[in-house]
Amino acid sequence: RDVNISNVWIDTGDDAISIKSVGPELCTDVHIRNATLISRNFAVGAHTTGGISNVVLEDSRIGDDRGSSAWGIKFKTQGTGVVENITLRRLQLGRIVAKSYYGGGGGFALQMSGDHMRNISITDVTATSVVSAGSIAGSSISPMVGLTLSNLTLTCEGKLCRRFDCKFVESSDLGGLSPELRPKCRTGRSDDTTTL
Repeated sequence: RDVNISNVWIDTGDDAISIKSVGPELCTDVHIRNATLISRNFAVGAHTTGGISNVVLEDSRIGDDRGSSAWGIKFKTQGTGVVENITLRRLQLGRIVAKSYYGGGGGFALQMSGDHMRNISITDVTATSVVSAGSIAGSSISPMVGLTLSNLTLTCEGKLCRRFDCKFVESSDLGGLSPELRPKCRTGRSDDTTTL
């Protein structure tokens, strides 16, 4: 808790930064700014047992224009801990590409999956090039609540990206996305599909 990271350059060959809570303790109050993350991505999770809250990543770059990163931003929760009050803003993604050593996986600007996620804001993000805008998925037991996506400018390998894949997301504001990115989400309370 109470961590400040600024003016760093990180290349690890795996997640450049991964915010986790492996044990019962809450991981909270983490502020990262002016970071250059060359390796795989910025991640929240996968271990979130104790909960994660009050995290800010701002004014930073993820990946380079040669394709160093397989993902831009990744949320993956495991356990019963709540992931909440996460703010990512003013980010530049490089060329995000699928990697053969991940079985051809990756290439997403944003990938979110798991339980107990709420009040996450991702704004003012640009990408040089991605394979796909990405996917956003809560769970049928614990839908994602309070997600805000706004002002994402993504180019998918030289053309406009298709909308995000989306399911089990409720009470969120994705209206700040351009129409081609704005997903139609299946909510957690029914099989209805709703444009958020």
